[in-house]
Amino acid sequence: MPRKKKSSGRARAATKENKLLLTLDKVNRKLYQLDVNQVYGKYSAKKMLALVSRESQISYKRDRRAKLSVNVKNLNSSQIRYYQKVFDSFLKSKTSSPIGIKEVRSKTEQKLKQSLGELLDKEITEEDVDDFYTLVQDEDFRYIADKIGDSLEYILVEQIRTADGTEEDFINLLSKFITVNTEELREKAKRLYNKYVKG
Repeated sequence: MPRKKKSSGRARAATKENKLLLTLDKVNRKLYQLDVNQVYGKYSAKKMLALVSRESQISYKRDRRAKLSVNVKNLNSSQIRYYQKVFDSFLKSKTSSPIGIKEVRSKTEQKLKQSLGELLDKEITEEDVDDFYTLVQDEDFRYIADKIGDSLEYILVEQIRTADGTEEDFINLLSKFITVNTEELREKAKRLYNKYVKG
């Protein structure tokens, strides 16, 4: 009877800390693949990096293979839960892989060309596709787009950006299509302007 092979190492205990480290390892592998395929810092990666790069407990260096690192010993339970949620959300997103980004770009490009190409009177570029996809995922954009539609709102944002219009110009333009009579709507319009027109 053949002898059982000795275990070369013990598996990590199933703790919240170790689960986070395993998840972070998967995140780093995905980020590395995005970097190699020159689609780094876009879509879900952009959103995830924006959330964690402000965190003092997360170390981020673009030029490392493992771009994110964390010392779990310094984390409290709520931080562990938060980071786990952010990393899981990134891993579940279709745009966390080069193939997923290619598919999303292709579908978004078709949608843009059909609905906006003639209205904007310009050739739709890869940058336009990325901007549109990012915009329609934004909660401030969604709040207004649910009232006037994705395409029209994108056109209005582009119109103000091209004309180098002010925050008030954007609100006045919006008011032609929607009643801007609440403070909440004005605040969302201002945030949208600052993120995508001036940002």
